[in-house]
Amino acid sequence: MMSFANSAIPNSAPPTTSDLNPYSGPWGREQVTHLLKRTMFGAKKTDIDYFIGKGKVLSILELLNDKVVPSPPLNYYENKTSMDMSKWVVDPGAAFGATWINAARDGNYEGLRLNSFRAWWIGQMVNQKRSIKEKMVLFLSNLLATEDLDVYDSRFAYKYNKLLRDNHLGNYKTLIKAVTLEPQMLVYLNGRLNRKQSPDENYGRELQELFTLGKGPDSGYTENDVKAAAKVLTGYSDVMETIGFKFTPGNHDTSNKQFSAFYGNKIINGKTLDAGQQELDEMLDMIFNTNEVSKYICRRVYTFFVYYEITPEVETNIITPLAAKFKASGYSLKTLMETLLSSNHFFDKAIMGSVIKSPIDFIIGCAREFNVTFPTSSLTDLVALYNTWINLSNNSTNILQSIGNPPNVAGWPAYYQAPQYHEIWINTDSYYKRNNFTNSIASGYNVGSYKIGINILTYFKGFKTPSDPNKLIQELVERIYIRSLSQSSLNALKSILIGTQTDNYWTLAWNDYLANPTNTTKINTVQNKLISLLQNMMKYAEYHLS
Repeated sequence: MMSFANSAIPNSAPPTTSDLNPYSGPWGREQVTHLLKRTMFGAKKTDIDYFIGKGKVLSILELLNDKVVPSPPLNYYENKTSMDMSKWVVDPGAAFGATWINAARDGNYEGLRLNSFRAWWIGQMVNQKRSIKEKMVLFLSNLLATEDLDVYDSRFAYKYNKLLRDNHLGNYKTLIKAVTLEPQMLVYLNGRLNRKQSPDENYGRELQELFTLGKGPDSGYTENDVKAAAKVLTGYSDVMETIGFKFTPGNHDTSNKQFSAFYGNKIINGKTLDAGQQELDEMLDMIFNTNEVSKYICRRVYTFFVYYEITPEVETNIITPLAAKFKASGYSLKTLMETLLSSNHFFDKAIMGSVIKSPIDFIIGCAREFNVTFPTSSLTDLVALYNTWINLSNNSTNILQSIGNPPNVAGWPAYYQAPQYHEIWINTDSYYKRNNFTNSIASGYNVGSYKIGINILTYFKGFKTPSDPNKLIQELVERIYIRSLSQSSLNALKSILIGTQTDNYWTLAWNDYLANPTNTTKINTVQNKLISLLQNMMKYAEYHLS
């Protein structure tokens, strides 16, 4: 299906000899590009240069230090252009250019508001700071998955995303309690329907199976533990008016809850009135006192940020000590990420360029690395801006990742399903659509009246020596691939620029364009060849790897 530019497939064997000790090796383009591709969406040339100059320690500290709170999503969808006023789109909860996040739920506009939220989220990724925040939000939205279209309340979706965003490097135990009581989750996993008269085990099961303990060999919770957890969680429901939750003592099971030997035969004594809420804290203390929570979360972090397979050696040398440190920190996600990203293991060459980009990584990374320009955030351009963001979201959906809507509570299978893992992202259809996207963005395409695409000539003018076809291609390889190419592969790419001519053919063509920058013929001569070069390079498997 996919072919490599190189004739030999890069080594993709999982690393086994590196450890968690701080990395002290070379710090250059290769290391920084790897770090940025794993912690951000794409590695922009300006960011690579910036972090090379900062060194490893300061680079990682900066990536883990983003406290900026973004402005909320806006009503971009108001439409009064029709002569028939009955066809106007006028959201009573938010004027054009205003936010709807505190408006009353309105079934007539929830679809439009959810589109606004989806576009806004894409916009946060496109315009991300030099920070791991957006990658962590995606990680947490997959680990603690909900489906926006299932819940169908835009305010709940935004507030849940904000919770993950605000706590992306916070205390995981604290986050789990907040997630448990978040309206989006109370609706999604039926927590609001869980009452003593009719217990619902859905959230009690997923809390243990997916959010804290996992299903590993040492995760020994039982079906009775699921039933007991469900009883602890009775009485909570969402409050639509305040976008919050409430606890109703009359719906809470006040009996004693007996847990299994896995939890040390813990009994959580039933409590009445508002004291019933204390049972949730007791249960979370019980769950997080096990060693398995820290191991499970470290495994999930590892397979998302490092490598899809955890070998016995990695379990022993990386996961076990990392989990011990994570638990000792009181479940600080920042401690976990700083330790992992600073390690010898993370910078092991075998890890670099070893995983297939997720659709979101592929789409957003492309837009960022090639400096694709978007409309401004002014009211005049607001519709065009949100529509371009939605277009990127739709392209990601077309290649198997719909932001905010994983296939189920387990998240996207590519992050956990053996033995395919990341290979799930690529099939005949998705690869064809990936190529369609890169072909289109290289040549430019219209979203409404706005043309989105790579400004080819501006992009290549930023190269050191664009008049030399060898240096141009070498720099392009360094910018968009993790691994270098063989000389024969470089020569094959050069033929796109010069055909059967000598190198001087391209040099003359480029310089001729620079001397005549408004001449359409001379512009097209170099622009069309550069578009073809980019389109071909983005088809190769190397471009699909991170």
